[in-house]
Amino acid sequence: MGVYWKKDEEARSGWAYLYHWRNTAGGDSTRIFFPLYWHFYRSPDWSVDVFFPFYTRYRDGDTSITAIPPVVLRRSPDRDTWSLFFLYWRDRQKDSGSTSFMPLFYSGYNPGGGCFSRPCPGRAGAP
Repeated sequence: MGVYWKKDEEARSGWAYLYHWRNTAGGDSTRIFFPLYWHFYRSPDWSVDVFFPFYTRYRDGDTSITAIPPVVLRRSPDRDTWSLFFLYWRDRQKDSGSTSFMPLFYSGYNPGGGCFSRPCPGRAGAP
């Protein structure tokens, strides 16, 4: 038949064809619709959500990582980082950070100063 459920003092769970769910007395939950959607939540504040292949989010406390291809975002109370196609990276912290666009340039700054670099073109015939 393809449908099954179970309920006891600790948890409720079940299957309905390609869908699975589970809820525990402690507030944890799981939802899965194979193969497209996965949701896991564990008390007090950890979770993973996947809507394949368009969206992924991981959260642990105040830190989260979100991927919506081709963009990746990482956020925490004191730091933000994002990437585009894994070639452009931008990292910002309270008083420092960096930007890079591979392989064209890298720029960084901190309280002690900053730096900028890029590949230097060579001269024709130079060793």
